[in-house]
Amino acid sequence: MALAISRGQSPSGIVVQAASPPNSAAVAAKLPAAAATDSTVRAALTALQQEKAANAETLKRQKVLLEQLAELEKAVNELKLFIHRS
Repeated sequence: MALAISRGQSPSGIVVQAASPPNSAAVAAKLPAAAATDSTVRAALTALQQEKAANAETLKRQKVLLEQLAELEKAVNELKLFIHRS
């Protein structure tokens, strides 16, 4: 009886050079000068607050829908029990 032994090929290692952190001067040069103004920051904060409120409303609606789905699932399971009993 012959026994064959095969050796799988191991994948060759891949070397990826680590990303260097960006130069802070280069990053600062890319930012617009108006980004640090008080009115821009206030406008961004207001927009974020509006988004947060909208997200909270969406979460409330989703919670209500999930509760309704849970009730429907419970009713379906009860109907299945009645069907199997008869």
